[in-house]
Amino acid sequence: PRVQVGPETHQRVNREVETRDAHISSSIRRVYHHFEGHALQLRLPVDGSALTRSRNDSTKV
Repeated sequence: PRVQVGPETHQRVNREVETRDAHISSSIRRVYHHFEGHALQLRLPVDGSALTRSRNDSTKV
């Protein structure tokens, strides 16, 4: 049988790309980095300063 990939599946697969590119807030840009098994979220406000937060609430970077 043929497997159909609909828009919903396509959105699910490309969710991370869409989050970075298409659905960025005008004031904050969120970028995810994976470092030693930890997902880090960088919040980049328009002024260019960066706030770094670990997804697992660890302060060790």
